[in-house]
Amino acid sequence: MVVQRPEDYVERREDGYREPETIFLVGTAHLSRRSATDVTRVMNAVKPENVVVELCRSRAAIMYVEDSEDEAEPSTSGSSNLMSFSGRGSFNDTVGRSLELGGRPAMAMRLALGSISDRLSESVGVKTGVEWRAARVAAEELGSQIVLGDRPIEITLQRAWTALGFFERFRFLWFVFYALTTPGLTMTEDVMDLFKDDDALSVAFKECAATFPGLMGPLTHEREMYLAWSMKRSKAVNGTKQVVGVMGRGHMRGVVYYLTHSQDKLRFKDLVGERKKLGSNPLARMPPFVRNLIIEFVAGGLLWWLWTKVLSKYDVPFHF
Repeated sequence: MVVQRPEDYVERREDGYREPETIFLVGTAHLSRRSATDVTRVMNAVKPENVVVELCRSRAAIMYVEDSEDEAEPSTSGSSNLMSFSGRGSFNDTVGRSLELGGRPAMAMRLALGSISDRLSESVGVKTGVEWRAARVAAEELGSQIVLGDRPIEITLQRAWTALGFFERFRFLWFVFYALTTPGLTMTEDVMDLFKDDDALSVAFKECAATFPGLMGPLTHEREMYLAWSMKRSKAVNGTKQVVGVMGRGHMRGVVYYLTHSQDKLRFKDLVGERKKLGSNPLARMPPFVRNLIIEFVAGGLLWWLWTKVLSKYDVPFHF
């Protein structure tokens, strides 16, 4: 898809900002390496100043996991889990970032949904991130800037948790626990079809939203709005001529809608929320460095123990 800047475009800001002239959208399907080829061909033809990928800082490491040339053999050089804590920084740094942006409920959801997305990928033999690695390689060869266009996963999960009612949270926790521990579930054709348009993370999100409709906004619609904002209104694309956006094909319709419809009344904080105040508890009165160190150490240690000692024992294939 190609989205051109309107000929009658008038910038509402007065600081010299200019939207990109042309945005090329590449919708990827995750059941084939053809998507990686498509991304490479578009990048080489367009030679964009920026390539916006459907990743955030916490999941950017997926672009640097090497692929196996044999489609039947998965990558072995690193984790391809889009929700894992295996980023490019230290474990404590990643846990601290998760706590700061999303809080403890969001981090717990990240661990649980990470396990679910891994099992989904394994059950259908889908390798995650091939197209984004192709975008990264092409960008490095062309000298294009890589822009992380997705909203931070911690904020998405925090807003998803907030969107659930009190009793829905208990239902959601049971839903996740059941999915993690029950080997007798079967993969439906509808879920298999989702993999033609999305990766395991987005499929897991959509399955959650199907059971809990209130999650559709933060898990899908808001992310699509954020992606469109990254390609059209972010500082990275200011004044550029060509931008290439790489995303799961399932997001294309929503992103195109938000690119082509005015969002003049939309504020950035509507998509990311406002940072919570810590209040008057003892931690809030500590220096930020000490407070973050304690939170990272305690929460990170507990979650690492839970992940390695408890959840890892449920080594069963996951199927919808």
